[in-house]
Amino acid sequence: MQMDRVQHNTGFMYIKPTKASINFFKELWSNFKLSKRMSHDQGYFNELLEIRKLRNQSHLIKINKLPVKYFTCGTYYFNEDNRQFGVPGSKDTVVVHNNYIGSIAAKIYRFKENFLWSLDTSGYYSSRVTKYISYGNSIDFQENNYLKEIQALKNAMKIGQLSKRVVILPKFTCCACKKQRKSCSNFSTKCSLLSVLNIDAFDKKFANLYRESTFIHNPLTRKFDKSDIINLSHDQMFEISKYYNYSIVHFDHLYGKFDNYNYTDNHFKCDNYEQWNQNL
Repeated sequence: MQMDRVQHNTGFMYIKPTKASINFFKELWSNFKLSKRMSHDQGYFNELLEIRKLRNQSHLIKINKLPVKYFTCGTYYFNEDNRQFGVPGSKDTVVVHNNYIGSIAAKIYRFKENFLWSLDTSGYYSSRVTKYISYGNSIDFQENNYLKEIQALKNAMKIGQLSKRVVILPKFTCCACKKQRKSCSNFSTKCSLLSVLNIDAFDKKFANLYRESTFIHNPLTRKFDKSDIINLSHDQMFEISKYYNYSIVHFDHLYGKFDNYNYTDNHFKCDNYEQWNQNL
């Protein structure tokens, strides 16, 4: 059975169908049905282990913990090792459990950004007809980074929609949310979009209209020649139609506001890396 920070993880385990294990899960299911608390199977599982310990019944089932070195959970592999942008993992790692992150959309995004997603649905990576725009967050606005970078993201999504191009995301400033900024000591450190916005909320408006920041470097992505890419300054954003033949149009930055959007704040909910909270 895999271990999390402090608990046994019910998302990754193998159970022998012994009489003792069957009785354990019958009791677990009974406790779940009788309880009026909001929780999940892992909470009830670990709680029952503690109850049985108090009853001196721990010996009734035997649990073997998988070594973290080989079977690691998300908090160790991604968070504590600061693995955000496709940094190779340890050669010892057999399985990475994509947990300690709060939605399916965020799980998929994290796997994509770390080159752990292999589905090329509808030519997500390999399409030779899809055109893209990319841009940088190249200026450090200190405590104003969040507002400036979100505005630039809105600009990028609007330009992408108007020009029928998919947006390749940049890296974002860490500690961007209001509560995070209070303890942030390095505004220049770059992080994933996961550390800035709630991915699930963002996808409700923009699913399939953007790509993760490591997209171009993904081995699955089609190869681009230098002649496929043109670099423009931000004041050329309104001239993008002139460069239709280029596969990627890259802007140095997209700060400022140039349009009234039909986007709501619900599409740009501030969140932290593990995506448990909204409106931080």
